[in-house]
Amino acid sequence: MAGLSLSLILFFLFVLLPGNFALLVAGKTGKGERSLGRIIGVGALVFSFVLIVTFFLRSFGLSNILDDFIFAVVTFSSGEASINLKNLNFGSVALMFGLTYIAAFVFGMLDILLLTSWTKPQKNWLEYQLKKVRKKGGAQFRLSPGKLLLDVMVAYRIAGRRPYLRLWFKDGRKVEGECLKYSWGGTESLLVRDADIPEKIIWISLDAVEQLELLDFRISEEDKEMEKKRLVLDFIEPGLSDEFFDKRS
Repeated sequence: MAGLSLSLILFFLFVLLPGNFALLVAGKTGKGERSLGRIIGVGALVFSFVLIVTFFLRSFGLSNILDDFIFAVVTFSSGEASINLKNLNFGSVALMFGLTYIAAFVFGMLDILLLTSWTKPQKNWLEYQLKKVRKKGGAQFRLSPGKLLLDVMVAYRIAGRRPYLRLWFKDGRKVEGECLKYSWGGTESLLVRDADIPEKIIWISLDAVEQLELLDFRISEEDKEMEKKRLVLDFIEPGLSDEFFDKRS
C-alpha cells in the first residue's frame, strides 16, 4: 500500500504537474490543449529527458544525483526510510525535483519559439508540403486539434505581414483595421489600429466578437506583397494560394 501511495505521489510530482506546467508556459490553456492525455504525454517526455540527462551525468562521473534519487525511492517504497534516513541525500531528491520543473519550463518556451520565431524550418516544411499537395492536384481539407485563429496568426507572423481585419461585435458594431498584436492563452485578444482613425489603437477581446474577416487577399496589379500573401495562405493550408490567385487571375 505504501508503495502504491508513493507511486501516485511520484507520478503526480514528476509527470502530471510538470506536464501541466509545460503546457501553461507554452500558452496552452484551452480544455482541448490541456487534456489529461496530453498532460501525461508531455510530463512523461519531460521526466524522461531529465532521467536521460542525469544518466549521462552519472556515466561520465559528473554527478550521482540519479543514484541518490533511485536509492531514496527504493528506500521509501520498502518502508525502511526511518532506518536509512541518515543515508538519504535529500539534496539530490530536491535537485531532481528542481531539474524536472526547469526542464518543463524550457520545453514550454521551446514550444512558443518553434511556433512563433523559428521560421526557416517551418518554411522548409511548407515547401515539402506544397510539393505533395500540387502532386495530388490541389489543396486538401485538414483537421487540427489546435486553435484555428492561432494557426492563422502564426502564418502571418512567419510571412512577415500584419493581418488586415474586419471585426463584427455581438452588439452589431464593426471595427476594421490592421492587427498589431494577437494574444492567446486565457482570454484571446487583439490590438487593432483603427482604419478610420489611424492614431487610435483598440484592444479587443475575442469573447465580444461575433465574426472576424481577413481582408488581405484581394487581387491587385503589381502587388509588392503578393509573395507574403501567398505564404500566409499556404501556411493556413498548403496549396491555398494557388486557388486564390492562380485560378482567379
